[in-house]
Amino acid sequence: MAVEKFLVGLETGAFLGGTRAVPFVGKNPLCRYNFSLGCAVDVRLLTIRGGMKKTLLHILIHNGRLIERALEEKLALEGLHHGQGRILLNIGFAGAITQADLARLMDVKPATVTNMLKPLERKKLVKRKLDAKTNRAVIVSLTADGESACVQIKSAWDRIEERMRKDLPEEGMDDLFHALETIRGALGGKEPKDRK
Repeated sequence: MAVEKFLVGLETGAFLGGTRAVPFVGKNPLCRYNFSLGCAVDVRLLTIRGGMKKTLLHILIHNGRLIERALEEKLALEGLHHGQGRILLNIGFAGAITQADLARLMDVKPATVTNMLKPLERKKLVKRKLDAKTNRAVIVSLTADGESACVQIKSAWDRIEERMRKDLPEEGMDDLFHALETIRGALGGKEPKDRK
């Protein structure tokens, strides 16, 4: 039941609400730029009613963007963006962690972690130090301000979680989680604790 309710969230024309007068993209006259999705869309995917064919991909992309927007709004009050919130929570969960392990945990490249940590270090939310054992690895941990920020971030995430669950029946949540975890697995994703 929760799975169906989750997937029914968008009307067929919802993705085309932002389509503007762009005749085609590149050399393909069947391809139009969709401003709501932020990408080109092949018009052969459109139904006769003028909407886009419903697919899991489009619903999940759209929901992902809505979640990111909600997180951005909540975290902007803390002067953070959602990627910074995510990295701070992961550091808080791990305690002290090497940058390499943090990159694996978050499933991003080490250089991405380095770039994400720089502004957090300038804001004095994290501290980095050389690992005394290896004299090579960099260990990252939260400062007291970083720990306070994590409390605010967790609160923002909880409020968004409540908002998403509000109209979903509790008895179907296990099925919904199973379906979403199956999709994650099909795309090569893993539970954070399973990442090596």
